[in-house]
Amino acid sequence: MQMVLQFGWIPGVVLMSHLCHEGMEATMYAIMAGSQNLGSNISYFTGAYLLQLFQVQPSGAKDEADQFENLWIVAVISSLGGLVPLFFLPYLIPDARPDEKLVNHQIN
Repeated sequence: MQMVLQFGWIPGVVLMSHLCHEGMEATMYAIMAGSQNLGSNISYFTGAYLLQLFQVQPSGAKDEADQFENLWIVAVISSLGGLVPLFFLPYLIPDARPDEKLVNHQIN
């Protein structure tokens, strides 16, 4: 599963290599990886907060089905949260072909 998720990085890495100055590719990759880690941690904490907010806190004891009454609300909010970046796509995708240079690097 982790290997499949890594394939999602390839378009971003290729795009970053076209956007950054020559010799800065590793720095940009590190910034991208750090941003991914930050986003993952924010999503974990947000999920835990939503579970606590909607009182979905099972302890593993018998007959605690009531703890899962609001789980569907948390699942809907979590599913819809993944759609938020779609609203920003028109602003984030450049109007260029994949093999074009996006930034003209001229050193005077």
